[in-house]
Amino acid sequence: GILRDVFRFISLEDIPQQMEWIIDDISEVLAVTDVKNILHKYFHEGKGKDPVVHFYETFLAEYDPKAREKRGVYYTPEPVVSYIVRSLHHILKEHFNRKDGFASETVTVLDPAAGTLTFLAEAAKLAVDEFVSKYGDGGKETFIKEHILKNFYAFELMMAPYAVGHLKMSFLLEELGYKLQKYHQ
Repeated sequence: GILRDVFRFISLEDIPQQMEWIIDDISEVLAVTDVKNILHKYFHEGKGKDPVVHFYETFLAEYDPKAREKRGVYYTPEPVVSYIVRSLHHILKEHFNRKDGFASETVTVLDPAAGTLTFLAEAAKLAVDEFVSKYGDGGKETFIKEHILKNFYAFELMMAPYAVGHLKMSFLLEELGYKLQKYHQ
């Protein structure tokens, strides 16, 4: 689960001794936390702030503030991301004749500075919502496999946010009803 993935990621780096107690505290909190329910509330019900981003942003600010400053690692607030993604979706429909916006089969998305994949996740969620609202749930899994996974791309220089972003996308896809292991073992 998330606990194993987070600690596998953390174990890739040498953790400064003064931070070991923080890792221990996080481990104790996550061990008794219903992570699946928290993620369900965020991804499925749209309640609360993105727990993945807030965990990582806080972690990086404490773990490596110099890298954060040097690379300009600051995250766009969720309402701003939502506004930008919804605006692009509208522009695709109204000005580029892509009637399904991000869900149009001819649309490819690339985020060249992806961070924790917040923009990509929002665009994917909007594309799936658009598809389902127009065509129903029946082909949703195929749509995700054939459109989202093949046409939504991201680049990120820093490994840590990119790894966290992959966790976020896997949680989102699961909430949308898509099981990665079914097709990607």
